[in-house]
Amino acid sequence: MINYQIKNCYESPKIFATQVFELFEASYGESPWTINTIILDLTQENRLFISAFDEDRLVGFLSAIKVPPELEITNLAVMPSCQNQGIAGHLLEHLKDYGTVIFLEVRETNQRAKQLYLKAGFYQTGLRKKYYQEPEENAILMEWRKNVYPSD
Repeated sequence: MINYQIKNCYESPKIFATQVFELFEASYGESPWTINTIILDLTQENRLFISAFDEDRLVGFLSAIKVPPELEITNLAVMPSCQNQGIAGHLLEHLKDYGTVIFLEVRETNQRAKQLYLKAGFYQTGLRKKYYQEPEENAILMEWRKNVYPSD
Protein backbone atom coordinates (compact mmCIF):
# COMPACT_ATOMS: atom_id res chain seq x y z
CA MET A 1 0.00 0.00 0.00
CA ILE A 2 1.33 3.43 -0.98
CA ASN A 3 1.35 6.14 1.66
CA TYR A 4 2.07 9.81 1.07
CA GLN A 5 4.06 12.25 3.20
CA ILE A 6 4.02 16.01 2.81
CA LYS A 7 6.89 18.05 4.24
CA ASN A 8 8.47 21.46 3.93
CA CYS A 9 11.95 20.45 5.07
CA TYR A 10 13.77 17.46 6.53
CA GLU A 11 15.64 16.90 9.78
CA SER A 12 18.16 14.58 8.11
CA PRO A 13 18.22 15.76 4.49
CA LYS A 14 21.37 13.81 3.53
CA ILE A 15 19.71 10.41 4.05
CA PHE A 16 16.54 11.41 2.22
CA ALA A 17 18.53 13.16 -0.55
CA THR A 18 20.28 9.88 -1.30
CA GLN A 19 16.91 8.16 -1.71
CA VAL A 20 15.67 10.97 -3.98
CA PHE A 21 18.87 10.81 -6.04
CA GLU A 22 18.45 7.04 -6.50
CA LEU A 23 14.82 7.58 -7.56
CA PHE A 24 15.92 10.21 -10.11
CA GLU A 25 18.64 7.90 -11.45
CA ALA A 26 16.11 5.08 -11.89
CA SER A 27 13.49 7.38 -13.43
CA TYR A 28 15.69 9.44 -15.77
CA GLY A 29 18.73 7.23 -16.31
CA GLU A 30 20.77 10.11 -14.93
CA SER A 31 19.69 12.44 -12.15
CA PRO A 32 19.07 16.05 -13.22
CA TRP A 33 20.23 17.09 -9.73
CA THR A 34 23.30 16.19 -7.66
CA ILE A 35 22.91 14.92 -4.10
CA ASN A 36 24.22 18.29 -2.85
CA THR A 37 21.61 20.16 -4.92
CA ILE A 38 18.90 17.93 -3.49
CA ILE A 39 20.16 18.51 0.08
CA LEU A 40 20.15 22.27 -0.50
CA ASP A 41 16.60 22.10 -1.87
CA LEU A 42 15.41 19.99 1.08
CA THR A 43 16.65 22.60 3.56
CA GLN A 44 14.88 25.59 1.97
CA GLU A 45 11.82 26.88 3.84
CA ASN A 46 10.03 27.93 0.64
CA ARG A 47 9.92 24.37 -0.70
CA LEU A 48 7.22 21.74 -0.50
CA PHE A 49 7.87 18.03 -0.95
CA ILE A 50 5.36 15.26 -1.40
CA SER A 51 6.72 11.74 -1.26
CA ALA A 52 5.14 8.37 -1.96
CA PHE A 53 6.39 5.31 -0.12
CA ASP A 54 5.73 1.62 -0.56
CA GLU A 55 6.54 0.54 2.99
CA ASP A 56 9.93 2.25 3.56
CA ARG A 57 10.89 2.48 -0.12
CA LEU A 58 10.61 5.86 -1.85
CA VAL A 59 8.64 5.29 -5.06
CA GLY A 60 7.49 8.82 -5.94
CA PHE A 61 8.63 12.37 -5.31
CA LEU A 62 7.31 15.81 -6.18
CA SER A 63 9.07 19.06 -5.28
CA ALA A 64 7.70 22.57 -5.61
CA ILE A 65 8.71 26.13 -4.81
CA LYS A 66 6.14 28.01 -2.71
CA VAL A 67 5.35 31.62 -3.52
CA PRO A 68 1.88 31.77 -1.92
CA PRO A 69 -0.70 31.40 -3.31
CA GLU A 70 1.38 30.01 -6.21
CA LEU A 71 3.50 26.88 -6.54
CA GLU A 72 6.01 25.90 -9.20
CA ILE A 73 6.75 22.22 -9.71
CA THR A 74 10.50 21.67 -9.93
CA ASN A 75 10.50 17.89 -10.21
CA LEU A 76 8.17 14.91 -10.37
CA ALA A 77 9.47 11.35 -10.58
CA VAL A 78 8.08 7.87 -10.01
CA MET A 79 10.11 4.68 -9.79
CA PRO A 80 9.80 2.91 -13.18
CA SER A 81 8.55 -0.31 -11.55
CA CYS A 82 5.71 1.67 -9.95
CA GLN A 83 4.65 3.77 -12.95
CA ASN A 84 1.13 3.50 -14.38
CA GLN A 85 -0.31 2.95 -10.90
CA GLY A 86 -1.63 6.49 -10.36
CA ILE A 87 1.16 7.62 -8.03
CA ALA A 88 2.10 10.74 -10.03
CA GLY A 89 -1.57 11.73 -10.25
CA HIS A 90 -1.95 11.36 -6.49
CA LEU A 91 1.16 13.48 -5.89
CA LEU A 92 -0.32 16.23 -8.08
CA GLU A 93 -3.70 16.02 -6.33
CA HIS A 94 -2.02 16.42 -2.93
CA LEU A 95 -0.09 19.43 -4.23
CA LYS A 96 -3.33 21.19 -5.22
CA ASP A 97 -4.20 21.52 -1.51
CA TYR A 98 -1.30 23.98 -1.07
CA GLY A 99 -1.88 26.60 -3.73
CA THR A 100 -4.45 28.13 -6.04
CA VAL A 101 -2.09 28.35 -9.03
CA ILE A 102 0.54 25.77 -10.01
CA PHE A 103 3.10 26.29 -12.78
CA LEU A 104 5.51 23.88 -14.48
CA GLU A 105 7.69 23.32 -17.52
CA VAL A 106 7.81 20.02 -19.39
CA ARG A 107 9.92 18.87 -22.33
CA GLU A 108 8.04 19.33 -25.59
CA THR A 109 8.63 15.67 -26.52
CA ASN A 110 7.59 14.23 -23.15
CA GLN A 111 4.16 13.01 -24.23
CA ARG A 112 3.56 10.85 -21.14
CA ALA A 113 4.16 13.77 -18.78
CA LYS A 114 2.06 16.16 -20.86
CA GLN A 115 -0.83 13.66 -20.83
CA LEU A 116 -0.47 13.27 -17.06
CA TYR A 117 -0.65 17.03 -16.54
CA LEU A 118 -3.59 17.46 -18.92
CA LYS A 119 -5.46 14.69 -17.10
CA ALA A 120 -4.74 16.48 -13.79
CA GLY A 121 -6.34 19.68 -15.12
CA PHE A 122 -3.26 21.59 -16.28
CA TYR A 123 -3.33 23.47 -19.57
CA GLN A 124 -0.65 24.87 -21.87
CA THR A 125 0.10 28.56 -21.48
CA GLY A 126 3.28 29.05 -23.50
CA LEU A 127 6.54 27.82 -24.93
CA ARG A 128 10.17 28.45 -23.98
CA LYS A 129 12.48 27.93 -26.95
CA LYS A 130 15.64 25.89 -26.28
CA TYR A 131 14.93 25.83 -22.52
CA TYR A 132 16.38 22.37 -21.93
CA GLN A 133 19.96 21.33 -22.71
CA GLU A 134 21.43 17.90 -23.50
CA PRO A 135 19.49 17.45 -25.63
CA GLU A 136 18.44 20.95 -26.54
CA GLU A 137 14.68 21.15 -26.49
CA ASN A 138 11.76 23.51 -26.05
CA ALA A 139 9.75 23.59 -22.84
CA ILE A 140 5.97 23.66 -22.77
CA LEU A 141 4.69 25.96 -20.02
CA MET A 142 1.63 24.66 -18.22
CA GLU A 143 -0.47 25.77 -15.30
CA TRP A 144 -3.36 24.71 -13.12
CA ARG A 145 -5.69 27.16 -11.41
CA LYS A 146 -8.16 26.27 -8.70
CA ASN A 147 -11.73 26.38 -10.02
CA VAL A 148 -10.57 27.14 -13.58
CA TYR A 149 -10.92 24.55 -16.29
CA PRO A 150 -9.25 24.56 -19.74
CA SER A 151 -12.62 24.84 -21.48
CA ASP A 152 -13.49 28.09 -19.65
